[in-house]
Amino acid sequence: GDVGFGVCANDSGVFMVGADYVANKNRWRMERRDLLTGNLIWAVNTDAATTGTSAQAYHVAADNSFIYVCGYDNAPGSGRWHIEKRSITTGDIIWTKVMDYSTNRYDYASDIVIDSSGIYIAGNDFSPGAADNQWNIEKRDLQTGDTLWTMKSNPSVLNDFANAITIDANYIYVTGDQGSPGSPSQWLMEKREKTNGMLICSQFSS
Repeated sequence: GDVGFGVCANDSGVFMVGADYVANKNRWRMERRDLLTGNLIWAVNTDAATTGTSAQAYHVAADNSFIYVCGYDNAPGSGRWHIEKRSITTGDIIWTKVMDYSTNRYDYASDIVIDSSGIYIAGNDFSPGAADNQWNIEKRDLQTGDTLWTMKSNPSVLNDFANAITIDANYIYVTGDQGSPGSPSQWLMEKREKTNGMLICSQFSS
């Protein structure tokens, strides 16, 4: 079905992302709406999935000229990180980055935030050599979308998911969960350097 997942706002408007259901599959949907009335200014779709599989946009960040959207799409049998940069004025695509970190597994980018130095993304992957889902945190170039650094975090022997990310002047803060053998999963927070992604500290609570 149709669902909205992420929203942000600035002086240009309200930007929402999610998925709509067309021709037996979900596809990305992105909208810009008026701040005062909520009226639709533009809507665009990314038809990134094969028939019968899903593609969903999870979150959006915006500056004065562009929006940056993250989520996933499906290659046959494999979920992939999918990131787009689009024009605020028209919704037209500037660039797309797709990363298939694991074959026949489901990887997805959960949250995205930006500043003048880059794009910060948190999500999960099932990289070769990993026994389970692990956190994946990236910084990317605003202009090109190229990777500046990538950090993996696999805090437990079970599936771990990074769900949200934010930043201040110097640091990155990521939250999600880690698996806990024999009990429910636990909250987990990490603080990292913006320049290189190095871990400063981590805390969990059950």
